[in-house]
Amino acid sequence: MKKVAFGVILILLLLAGTTQVLAQSLPNKVIIMVWTDKQFYQSGEGGKLYISIFNNGPDNYFIENITVEYPWMCYIGGKWEGNQTIIPEEGKDSIKSGEYYSQEIAFKVPSDGRAESGEIIVKIYVDRAPYVFDSTNPVTGTYQFKYGSPYIEIAKEYPLNISSVDKIVTLLAVQIILTVISALVIAAAIYLSIKKLTKSPTRPPSPPPPPREE
Repeated sequence: MKKVAFGVILILLLLAGTTQVLAQSLPNKVIIMVWTDKQFYQSGEGGKLYISIFNNGPDNYFIENITVEYPWMCYIGGKWEGNQTIIPEEGKDSIKSGEYYSQEIAFKVPSDGRAESGEIIVKIYVDRAPYVFDSTNPVTGTYQFKYGSPYIEIAKEYPLNISSVDKIVTLLAVQIILTVISALVIAAAIYLSIKKLTKSPTRPPSPPPPPREE
């Protein structure tokens, strides 16, 4: 039992030492990482945005809210769409020095023409200076967005026009018919040539006998 307890204590000490080494290797500021669950998205597809905050600075912060603006954000139908505001749960809204905070946000790419690739703007509002960690200004003396400004890529597919498909099918059919006719003509020519060559030669007729002299 003592050996098990000693092993658990040793593992905890190693983990604490590893965390301390990692913290010392990072800049002495708030480190923010933002990324998506996929590299590419299609129109109408859902996705997830991950926000990770590690406070490696000396100050403690209270997170008031997090706002996210996607490239397709616009004012439509009397309201703003393409943006989100997240208010952390009570008791999980503070990030003291040396603490870690994470947030997972679900979003959906619009299925209309608003779906565009571009930068995702993330702003984390806090209760003290600088009062906002802004991804459009990714590196300051207080905080740093480790991967820079997050970006989302929309893969667009352009469907073929029905009339264009009909034209392509017609051209393919004509090409197939011409190919078959050409093959038949060539085969007939080869057959006639071979038949002519293999035909047995005819013997010329014998000349008439000379007339008799009386």
